[in-house]
Amino acid sequence: MSAAQGTGPLPSLQHEQVKLDGITIAPGVVETIVVLAAEETEGVAGVCARSSIRKMGAVPAVDVALDDGVMTCDLHLIAYYGYVLPELGRDVQRNVRHALDAQVGIRPALIDVFFDGIEFED
Repeated sequence: MSAAQGTGPLPSLQHEQVKLDGITIAPGVVETIVVLAAEETEGVAGVCARSSIRKMGAVPAVDVALDDGVMTCDLHLIAYYGYVLPELGRDVQRNVRHALDAQVGIRPALIDVFFDGIEFED
């Protein structure tokens, strides 16, 4: 079951390796693929860690979780001013999904995109 179904948070990949057909992929590799795919999307200024009100400190810019072979991603971004955020979010989801499918062989079941800021281009 997923976190959306009320079972609590999925295990984060921060300390878990992805194992596929005898190949092990370090968690940082998956997160790097997600970040690069998001940053290659026109209209994305960058990813950002955001402060948390909770005592836990900063929330990571990218959180990738894997539960029974089902991958989910939370991605916190800064957008350039002037882009339509719902469209930009869909473009990011498409790019991240394609990159993970092509490079890791997993299509994430869910990619949540959070826009935490707007940046003005020079």
